Amino acid sequence: MIAHNLCYTTQCDPSHPQAVIMPTGAAFVSAETQKGVLPQILEELLLARKQAKREMTEEKDPFVKAVLNGRQLALKITANSLYGYTGAGTSQLPSLAISSTVTAIGRSMIDDTKTTIESVFSLGNGYPCDAEVIYGVSFYIVFFVFYQIAETNDYARKVYQMSLSHGGRSLSKV
Repeated sequence: MIAHNLCYTTQCDPSHPQAVIMPTGAAFVSAETQKGVLPQILEELLLARKQAKREMTEEKDPFVKAVLNGRQLALKITANSLYGYTGAGTSQLPSLAISSTVTAIGRSMIDDTKTTIESVFSLGNGYPCDAEVIYGVSFYIVFFVFYQIAETNDYARKVYQMSLSHGGRSLSKV
């Protein structure tokens, strides 16, 4: 929602001069045109969560540490709930345009990552076998390399490094 500025306040007609058309056909203006309220709220929640986690690592008192952990978990749940809020039909402000766009972009990122892993870690690139992605969700992807466990762990580390070099985004640009 942040990366694509998805919000009730940024949704526009596809004919709008600054419209960015999403895979679902919904259109939103970019943050450069008008920053959405939901992305702003999410950024503040995530920043507060990061701060709470940072404070947790520095805290010595177990009670205070537990309170900070509860705070960061509450902030995480609140941030994750904003997406659900847009997709729930019983919500005060449901928006199929926002929720379906989030889902479509996530699915596309998983598909791009799958394609990249399977093309990079292949016999054609000098690896001893072809990797096969067997499962993927929004926050991780499981791939299978039928070879040796030690080498599979090396491949996993390489995929992790690839994702870090892309800021945690889809690996489709490798």
